[in-house]
Amino acid sequence: MSRVRLAVLFLLVFPGLLEAAEASPWTVEDVILAESASDFQISPDGKFVVWVKSQMDRDKGERVKHLIRTSLTDNRETELTRGEHSCTWPRWSPDGKYLAFLSDRPGPKKKDPGKSRAAPRLTWRARGLHHAVPRRTRDEEEEENRTQLWLLDPTGGEPWQLTELKRDITAIAWLDAGTLLFTAQEEPTLREQLLKEGKKDTSIVVDDDPNEPPVRLFKIEVKSRKITRLSANLDRIQSFRVSPDGRYVVAIHARSLRFVYDNQIRPVTLLHDLKAGTSREILDARLNPQEIRWQPDSRGFFFTAAYTTHPRYLMAYVTRLHHHDLASGKTREVNLDWERGLADQNEHDGRAGIVVLGDGFLALLADGVRHRLARFSPDRDGWKRQFVTSQHAGNIFGFQLSKDGKTLVYAHSTAATPTQWYRARLEGARIVDPVAITKLNEDLQEKPRAKTEIIRWKGALDEEVEGILYYPHGWTKGKKYPLVLMIHGGPFGADFDAWEESWAYPANLLAQKGAFVFKPNYHGSSNYGLKWAESIANGKYYDLPCLDLEKGVDFLIAQGLVDPARLGTMGWSNGAILSVALIAR
Repeated sequence: MSRVRLAVLFLLVFPGLLEAAEASPWTVEDVILAESASDFQISPDGKFVVWVKSQMDRDKGERVKHLIRTSLTDNRETELTRGEHSCTWPRWSPDGKYLAFLSDRPGPKKKDPGKSRAAPRLTWRARGLHHAVPRRTRDEEEEENRTQLWLLDPTGGEPWQLTELKRDITAIAWLDAGTLLFTAQEEPTLREQLLKEGKKDTSIVVDDDPNEPPVRLFKIEVKSRKITRLSANLDRIQSFRVSPDGRYVVAIHARSLRFVYDNQIRPVTLLHDLKAGTSREILDARLNPQEIRWQPDSRGFFFTAAYTTHPRYLMAYVTRLHHHDLASGKTREVNLDWERGLADQNEHDGRAGIVVLGDGFLALLADGVRHRLARFSPDRDGWKRQFVTSQHAGNIFGFQLSKDGKTLVYAHSTAATPTQWYRARLEGARIVDPVAITKLNEDLQEKPRAKTEIIRWKGALDEEVEGILYYPHGWTKGKKYPLVLMIHGGPFGADFDAWEESWAYPANLLAQKGAFVFKPNYHGSSNYGLKWAESIANGKYYDLPCLDLEKGVDFLIAQGLVDPARLGTMGWSNGAILSVALIAR
């Protein structure tokens, strides 16, 4: 019998071996070591995009981020940075000659012959030998991992360090082709000063407003490396945007370290006039401004704002869009004609779902488990809205546009399809000729992936609830399977028809074990409008969500899918709280 006939006979007798060879099982490492992409920045000429690739470093046991340049003509990919230190915040210079970025990578070693050598320490070396090397001083250890500003030539070559500050740089932006803006603290905190003086301090600092140094705005000239402080604020700049003409900066200043949890002292928004050297508060803090986006002509800017009916707390809200005109000083809400408000870019660092064009803007609108991308153009009655059409339109979770508004890059995924980024042309409200430009997690193509379905049922208050159902691998119709509830945190959060396979929510690992996985967007979730988000206030924190979850499980049991004797629940943060509540009911 020939070898070919023997092989065919073997596969006929043991067909399962072929299936196992084609689809390797999921492992914990598949989840932990997964790659992700973010912060896509298109070059001024529209020919390249630089982005941040994140993946696990096995040796360090943590994720490391590096810069990737991708051609928008032939998709050629070039790794711009390497090593064990992360590189983030890539920003093109206006002329496209430089890329600025942030990193805590070590800079060039300085020679100081007058500096005395510290006492040596012993370290283990190969062949059982001990070798004495200088021990680093406390100052050296403290300064070792400061996040600094770096530059590189995007066509190739080694990056070079532009700053050597004692404090981390928190954000950067180009002012012009030869000048960068950045924010940073100038001085160490009181606790850091005490530690530097050798005083013991075992306390854990939650916040220390009186002794927390301000975060201020600076500029640095690329050629001379001269740094100039541009603001004298006593609070902390948490974000800023420079106008395209380079004259103004709009910055959001945090005035309280505890605002994140007590919502008492709100941030303020200031307009810094770099030409006049002045600054003034420009927006009503009660609007809760979140992110700023300038018009290309610098005459005004759009900003997102968190709207809630509660006079103080921002625990549940919808994101609205406003516009501020510099000449008149007037702020107006932009009528999106969309009750659920703007969505965040889930696959793009969670930034606001808006990109400003010369004749309007693109916006991601919140719509439950999916977003809707729309183009808004000014007309006599305010704004004309056109929903964007394409083969991927219902599942776009991140996007960026070129300066001329013609080239679009975007993130597409479904709950059953891993995320990839695409390039395409934007023609009016149509996305044309999409082509994948990333090859993230190629090894997952060989893995079995759960079939997914959007499920809707009647929950608490007899209102419709929405969720994602993951089917067991190898699901057979008519057979009943175990069910695991995967409850999202928040409660002001949501699960989407988007790829998510994380250490906290490993859906395919459980589906591989032969279970349905169910992700419900219960009352109190985001992306369903303000009424839904605020519905669990006034003592309904457990009542409505638990009823939603129970009725969702009952719905699946009634469909003949789930074995009622084999139910489980899990979740992170509020998902864990609701899991405990379900068990105790």
